[in-house]
Amino acid sequence: MKNIQYIIVLVAILISQVSIGQSFYLKMDEVSKTTSKYTFDISVAGSTSFGLGSSNLVFNFNPAVLANPSLASHSLTEMVGPFTVYSDVSVTEPASGKASLNIVLDATGVGDTMDAFVSFTNIARVEFDIVDAAAPIELNWSYLGGTTETVVFAHDESTQLFADDPSADLSGISSILPIKLEHFDVQWYTGKRRSSMQYPYLQWTTSQEINVDHFEIERSFDGLSWQSIGKNSAEGNSTRPVSYEWEDVEVIETLVHKVYYRLKSVDINGSFEFSSVQLLVGKRSSEVSGVKIFPTVFSDILTVQHSESSEEDIFSIRLTDATGNQMIERTLKGQSEVFHMQHQLSPGFYIVQIFQNETPIHTARVIKQ
Repeated sequence: MKNIQYIIVLVAILISQVSIGQSFYLKMDEVSKTTSKYTFDISVAGSTSFGLGSSNLVFNFNPAVLANPSLASHSLTEMVGPFTVYSDVSVTEPASGKASLNIVLDATGVGDTMDAFVSFTNIARVEFDIVDAAAPIELNWSYLGGTTETVVFAHDESTQLFADDPSADLSGISSILPIKLEHFDVQWYTGKRRSSMQYPYLQWTTSQEINVDHFEIERSFDGLSWQSIGKNSAEGNSTRPVSYEWEDVEVIETLVHKVYYRLKSVDINGSFEFSSVQLLVGKRSSEVSGVKIFPTVFSDILTVQHSESSEEDIFSIRLTDATGNQMIERTLKGQSEVFHMQHQLSPGFYIVQIFQNETPIHTARVIKQ
């Protein structure tokens, strides 16, 4: 009777040694995305180290976005003379919207199998053709409890490993930002302290936010080259409408012909997406030719010329500071007016505007040293 008890205890110890730590983890990491190809890596790890045996790792994809999965490369030793380890490593498409990384161990005890450690070990690189380059990428593992899809064995080919918490242990790829941007608009706006000058005023509203960190405001004067000009913190997590606003005080309506804006929504993991582009048309295109204001950087004398005016034409010249406060107003009679402002202005940035019948016909920025 005592011997039977010893045997039962010994079997229990052996079973515990086999089962303890025999869980596995999988993750995907994006390598590159072009207009035609999408490439990512597959890595494996374990709660304790193990040798990787025959396995099939199945994952889901959207066939409207990606197509033709293929094996780009792998890190598994294959067909090396008499020391064959893995007889086959391949990527197949068992069903529409499903791909499988298939690993077949040739024989146990032959050669060195791939060791999966507690930290992730890369085992393969997979490549897709891109069907829709504008659509977000979504890849996730298909795990049916270790029955038919995503079945993993250790190198002895008899010990099966399981994912204890599939939602946490099997990490896929998602470039879908969980945000719904319901409204984005840009208008010219005259602020309370802006006098007659108008600045771009941005407003946007979200109807849903999940782990959104912030919004970056980007500006372009040609629609091609973009510059980040500011950042607004996001609500973060919300299912109600949330409104935001931004005023671009560096752009004045009469100084630009066209200016473009877009929003960059960034989540807490660094993933991002861009909004649609909004265009504002300024008044610079309607300026009268022949007007010169120089030098743009001055210490004392600032000259305003209008070469195409006559002695009978009368124009008003207004100089304001960066906040819109009017500092000087003069009348231009004829073709030239010289300002001596060594002691009238503090060093800084100023706006010079020329009006004809209260209509702005020219605007320029100058700097007083």
